[in-house]
Formats: sequence, C-alpha cells, structure tokens
Amino acid sequence: MSAGPLGWVYRYSPFKGATFAVHCAIGDSANDQHGYEIWFAMGTLAAKARVTRQTASESVGALVDAGLMEVLEDHRFDHSGRPTRYRMLMPDGFAPAWGVSALTTPGVSATTTPRRRRGVGSADGGVVPADTNPREPNGETLTRSPTDSPSPPARSEPPGFEEFWTVYPRRTAKAEARHAWKRATGRAGGVVAILAGARRFAEDPNLPEPQFIPHPATWLNQDRWEDDPLPPRGPARPVARIGGPPPLPGGPSAQLPRGTPGVSGRLEL
Repeated sequence: MSAGPLGWVYRYSPFKGATFAVHCAIGDSANDQHGYEIWFAMGTLAAKARVTRQTASESVGALVDAGLMEVLEDHRFDHSGRPTRYRMLMPDGFAPAWGVSALTTPGVSATTTPRRRRGVGSADGGVVPADTNPREPNGETLTRSPTDSPSPPARSEPPGFEEFWTVYPRRTAKAEARHAWKRATGRAGGVVAILAGARRFAEDPNLPEPQFIPHPATWLNQDRWEDDPLPPRGPARPVARIGGPPPLPGGPSAQLPRGTPGVSGRLEL
C-alpha cells in the first residue's frame, strides 16, 4: 500500500462512486520510488477496484481528462499484450473533498459521530450529538462550507470529438473513442480530414450491417478516414447442392433428357 498517493486520493479526489474506487486502487499502487508511474491491464485494475472493465476504462478516462493521470505509454489498442503505462498526478489547488482532516490538523476533529456521556439524564441513555463544527486548538470554530465538497469537474470534450461522435454510424465505447480521437487528430494534423472521412463512411451506400461496422476507436486507430469507398455489394450467390442431379435450366417442371441419371440411379438409354 502507498500511503502518500492513497491519502491524497482520500482527501482531494473530486470523484465519487465507482470512479473514486478506481482512483483509490490507482493511489494504492503508485509510489514515489517509481515517480508515481504505474503499469496495469484494465482487467487487473477493474478487479482491484471491484468494478467492471468498462467502468474502469471510463473512470481512467475521467481521471485523465481531469488532469489526475497522464498516459505515458498506451498499449490498449495495439494487441501487444503489454500493460499501459500511466503516471498518477497530484496537482496543487484541489480543495479537500470532505471537510477538515484530523490527520493533518492537530487538535481538530472532523467526526460528527454521537459521543456518550455519563450522568446526562436523557431518554436514550446519555447520548448527545458531537459538535457539528470542529474547533481549532485555540477554541475557534471552523464552519464548514458547502464548497468544501466540490462536485467532479465537468468533462470537456476534445475539439471536434462531439461532431465525430454524432456523425459516425456506430456509437460504442465512447471513452476509448475519446482517447483514440486525441491520438488520431495528432497524426492527421487536425480534425478536418477525420470528420470528412467519417461523413463519407456514414453516407456510403455500401455501408455494412450495424454489427459489422467497426467500433469508432478501431476506425480511428487504423486511420480509416483515408480508406477508399466501400466496394459495391454483389448479388447473392446460388447455394451449391451436394448430391443429386444438377438443377434443370427450365425449373423443377422440366423433363429430364434421355441419358440423364434419374432418381432411381439407373441410366436410361
């Protein structure tokens, strides 16, 4: 366990729920001996955070977008089997996400759990609520503000990505598509060529059935915006028969010519 990064996550992470669980799992793995760099497969991270693989992938995307993680070496789409390399970031300027920490401020209690006192004649056996506002060592009250618990930052989509997501004919795995888009726009020198290719692909009259359309991340990773138009669909081929005489040119009602093996297998002369 890495107390420093994990403690930072508990105090400053702006996320909740599954994304917070993934953030904790990452903080538990990072340490300063390796410059806070971590290597993991998405399935391993999902198992550690006790979430699904898709949820882990989306949570990592949210952490990267929030500036709390940096992708150093991406192997998610090259089928090499190598884990992706990240660096956990702990930037300054994040407000504590849960009030005042008793671990970092001596004499301050952040708990609001009721405490029991003897000799208090109350119906519940002497339980009285603790102070809802902790105090400094000098006795001054620290008043919590609603802003002490910030909401997760709003996601800011990369330029052009929302238009691509609207145009592309299959909307699957948006988090992976978002990361693939960032890399693809760097290779393409902008968004114009990719958006034009996505429109051509979506409007192609030979577009396959939806289940055979590549995922948007796959399409981007393979630079498919440079592809030629899809080949035309050919007519359905007749099904070859195994055994028995060949089909008659005139249809089932046509007569067999003399000399053709019949159903009985005898050769008529």
